[in-house]
Amino acid sequence: MKRKDARECVFKLIFEYEVQRGEFDELISQFFSLNPDADKQEEYIKATVSLVLDNINQLDMLIAENSKSRVHDRISRVSLASLRVGLAEMLYSDLEDSIAISEAVRIAKKYEGSKASSFVNGLLSTVYKKSGGKGE
Repeated sequence: MKRKDARECVFKLIFEYEVQRGEFDELISQFFSLNPDADKQEEYIKATVSLVLDNINQLDMLIAENSKSRVHDRISRVSLASLRVGLAEMLYSDLEDSIAISEAVRIAKKYEGSKASSFVNGLLSTVYKKSGGKGE
């Protein structure tokens, strides 16, 4: 499994978490039992999902502060999950910001279309410009 596929797994888990608001351990064990190919990237997937969930309040605050035309409560769950993963990788990982943005945009476009991907790109680019790159 390639890293981009593993990142999509992270996106799916964050989306599922938002929908179900269930126990993380139960959600992740169920995911790996249904997706045996994901075992090859288990460490990355678990670490990145934990990164998002550990920082979810700060990520959501950044999303709310930087979403110009949309009220945070009206952002779709697909866009929200994509934004959370993209921001977490931009702010808290060693991944290059441009790759984090590109991957979040790709996922939003795949699962929700070009309008959502434009929104995700705009918001992540705004955060990137305000922060001057890595960190805040």
